[in-house]
Amino acid sequence: MTVETVIKLGLALLFGLLIGIDRQVKQKQLGLKPSMVICIASCLVTIVSIDVVIVSQTDPVTDVMKRLSHEESGAETFYYLHVTNENSRLLGVVFLRELIISSPDSLMKDIMSPQIISVPVDASQSEVLQIIRKYGLFAVPV
Repeated sequence: MTVETVIKLGLALLFGLLIGIDRQVKQKQLGLKPSMVICIASCLVTIVSIDVVIVSQTDPVTDVMKRLSHEESGAETFYYLHVTNENSRLLGVVFLRELIISSPDSLMKDIMSPQIISVPVDASQSEVLQIIRKYGLFAVPV
């Protein structure tokens, strides 16, 4: 089991517990109830099944395409690439469609969308759902 998988499992457990506790408190029930287990399982499936692909702003399209075709990390479910600078700061995203139609010599910084849509860690499910619907996202960074 890789470190990344352990982190994903830990996050799924944490978020699932938080969502489950929030639901239980609103219903005035405490303890590990079936709905809390469902929340944990739901978060687990979501977090573990969505892979994050990070590329450098200076990477050319050809290098990224080669990397994706040889990716061994199991990055099978992703919709966009996260573009970072040399300090690993998130600068923007590149949607797969944009990657495919771009010139092979284009750099990620030239084709990325600098608009980063995310939600705070304490956002409720309804707030996250509103953001996903508003922007037509498949996943949203926390």
